Amino acid sequence: MFPCPFRRSLAVILIASAPVAFSETIREPGGEAVQTVVVTGTRTPRLLPDSPVVIEVVSGDDVRQVAQTTLARALDVLPGVVVKRSNKEGYNIYMQGFDGDRVLVLVDGRRQVAPTGAAADLDQISVADIERIEILRGAGSVLYGSSAMGGVINIITRREQRNRLEYTGEVSTYAGNEIEGDEFSYQHRLEGALLAAGWRSRLSLQEIDDAGFDYDPATVAQSAAGSRKRFAHLSLGGDFYGIATDYQFRDLKDTKRRDSHRVQGQSTIVHYLSDVDQTQHDLEIRGRSDGLTAPSWKMAGRHTEHSEISGLSSDLRDTHIQLAELDGQRTWRLRQHEIVGGLAARQERLDQSKDGNPEIDRQANENLEMFAQYNFLGRGTEYLAGIRVQEDSDFGYHSAARASLMKKFSRGGGELRWRAGLGQSYRVPNLKERFYVFDHSNVGYIILGDERLLPETAVTANGSVTWSRDWRPDRELSLEVNTHYSEAKNLIDTLYDPTASREPPYVSVYRYANFARTEIRGLDFSGKYRWRDWNWQLNYSYLEARDKIADNPLPNRPRHQIKANMGRHFPALDLDALFYVVHEAGEYPEVAGQPVYRDEFLSLNLIVSQILTEHIHWRFGVENLLDNHRNPVAAGAGDFDARPVGSRRVFAGVTLKY
Repeated sequence: MFPCPFRRSLAVILIASAPVAFSETIREPGGEAVQTVVVTGTRTPRLLPDSPVVIEVVSGDDVRQVAQTTLARALDVLPGVVVKRSNKEGYNIYMQGFDGDRVLVLVDGRRQVAPTGAAADLDQISVADIERIEILRGAGSVLYGSSAMGGVINIITRREQRNRLEYTGEVSTYAGNEIEGDEFSYQHRLEGALLAAGWRSRLSLQEIDDAGFDYDPATVAQSAAGSRKRFAHLSLGGDFYGIATDYQFRDLKDTKRRDSHRVQGQSTIVHYLSDVDQTQHDLEIRGRSDGLTAPSWKMAGRHTEHSEISGLSSDLRDTHIQLAELDGQRTWRLRQHEIVGGLAARQERLDQSKDGNPEIDRQANENLEMFAQYNFLGRGTEYLAGIRVQEDSDFGYHSAARASLMKKFSRGGGELRWRAGLGQSYRVPNLKERFYVFDHSNVGYIILGDERLLPETAVTANGSVTWSRDWRPDRELSLEVNTHYSEAKNLIDTLYDPTASREPPYVSVYRYANFARTEIRGLDFSGKYRWRDWNWQLNYSYLEARDKIADNPLPNRPRHQIKANMGRHFPALDLDALFYVVHEAGEYPEVAGQPVYRDEFLSLNLIVSQILTEHIHWRFGVENLLDNHRNPVAAGAGDFDARPVGSRRVFAGVTLKY
């Protein structure tokens, strides 16, 4: 039985209910509306208005309005999503109070690998490939297993329809915080697609040369590391004899360097170094699908090799991680009934050495998962129920169940959709949290794993009401409200260790630990209006996340978030202008009692893009117009500053298409 506070909150949710997917509508030349097809909520194709699960959809065109190179910047405009750049230069994503280790990022339904931590490397994903982004809020463990406690972001790539060759280039500078002698950053991407003899092939080559930035040139230490990333992505697919085959190869090389300090009495500068080499192979075979029905079966496999040398130049650590996955899915459908079942197996290995000597004995983890889901598709009503069971080599058996309901009503010329869901989720500690050592003394912290960690579990209730109205082709309005409530046990986070922090090398020491009981509740509101060539959107999120034992708020989670944007299309010039605002406030410090210097953050951003010809596009923009960023002096004094380590960034770019 659920505890009494949970039952009361659930009752409020089911009555007052809340957010949901903006029904993105695509129009054919004749004006007829064609609804978007989504797959994330059920693992099978479903028209967006008919999805029994809350799904937010952002089109690839909207993403490319914000960014033309990689996905990282585009997530800033997604409602209810908090994006934080991590100390290791990755991106930590928060949804409904759960952080990046509990928010699953998928590419075409397959997890985006970030084996050394929650900081997903979103730079690997080219926006040119994106058809749409589907966002599932709330417990997703039944469909996607561990790491989907807070939700799922599924990036759907486009299917090649014709031969093409495309180049995108961008130059930028961190205005006011440039590093002398290295003022400019560059990004290049060359991508081509070829359709021949029934095969679809695509090759994408990308390089990101980021100069980094520095707030105080008078000091040796740099505020943000310079980095060079190189990506290669090859995909090959075809449909033969009723079977579709897709193979993908990805290769990543990433080198970062940040000057830290000068050796006392010497001219030698000690720097932080990170050198990553990662390769990934994916193979999927499946029955054919017409896009509106799921293939009757599919099987997929993956193998990833990740090597990383990191640390101070005088104290380097070598880490090697191997990941292997194999999963299959079978779908049965009869009139109004649909059943989906599947198996998934995963293996992970970790080796870590320092100065050529083993620092961690080889660690390995395996798990096997089974899931089943039933979906009733009625007229105006859908029911969804599912269960998942996992057997983990280190933590034994875990299970999760979820049920969802959707009903549609017509009111006042518009359409009202009510959705409610109740689900369990779980997550076993990964090898990083149990054994990995993050020694980043150069930026003032060390994080240590803990072999005694316990698995996490949670129960989450979601409710939503969405109202939309389409007056005519040039006027649309959508309003949505979402509420959520979660009770989690043994949630894993990092805790400050004051005793170890007072010992050499005198940096902040954090350790992974379980929070025995946590409570997360919140509300999201979103409104979107389109009138002729104008687009407006406003999103507000409220969140309370507390450690119920210590009665303290959980850190790194803003209580208030506002995202607003205004866009205008100028048909005569084929030019688009977008201005968007991100405001976060009420963030709690990582250490109880820590003096708060600033607990809010504001970012103003402007982007202009134009299609000069069918083959030439250009863009210009300024991110973080006010240059709002963390104060290094306050942070050095031990004060809490919720603003990111960031900078004003001015950029210009061009895309050439053939």
